[in-house]
Amino acid sequence: MKLNQNKISIALIMLLFCFRSAAQLPIIDSLKIIPANPTTIDSVKIICSAYFPSGGCLLSSSSVTITGNTISINAGHILGMMAYICHSTDTITIGKLETGTYELYYHIYDPQNSSISDIDTIFFTVYNITGINSFEKSENDFSIYPNPSGNEIFVDIISHPYEKFNIDIFSVFGQKIKTITDINGKTAIDIDNLAEGAYFIVITNEKKQMWSKKFFKSGL
Repeated sequence: MKLNQNKISIALIMLLFCFRSAAQLPIIDSLKIIPANPTTIDSVKIICSAYFPSGGCLLSSSSVTITGNTISINAGHILGMMAYICHSTDTITIGKLETGTYELYYHIYDPQNSSISDIDTIFFTVYNITGINSFEKSENDFSIYPNPSGNEIFVDIISHPYEKFNIDIFSVFGQKIKTITDINGKTAIDIDNLAEGAYFIVITNEKKQMWSKKFFKSGL
């Protein structure tokens, strides 16, 4: 009899915990900017992970408002009646942004219940690539792999394997980091001494045509 009472007590405690947890929802678990180091040529997106007190919890509406360097996003989730904690991961496109540091407010809510609401904030910087914005960006002219990489990347010039090229590596601030001349085909480039982050490779052929792609230096 005492064993059954203990089981009932444990069940009641767990049920109470679930009710208390659900009462604190919704909760924005994380906000993530994509790409991690956006530039003025990137279409910026945000990924929000959130938990809601009932399901389903699919995104039903969203709006993006940009005022100067402040971005406000409202994400409406109409909740169902199912009694479980519902998880939602939403991706919302912000678009291309000017250079600068932005403060983004992300607000989740249920349009049918004003008490179900949460807000979180994230800061991020958009960088300008001086002189690179006008370059061609083609997926078929050359490839970079592995990307990201910790110590070495390979640049494979696909469309013109016998033509000579120069390669320049730029930081996201437009600073030239490294130059490699008179290469063709596939070339290995040592990036071991670069700091972690995003970089641009710019390839120039003998006719002064240019192509650019982004790569990421990762930690070892």
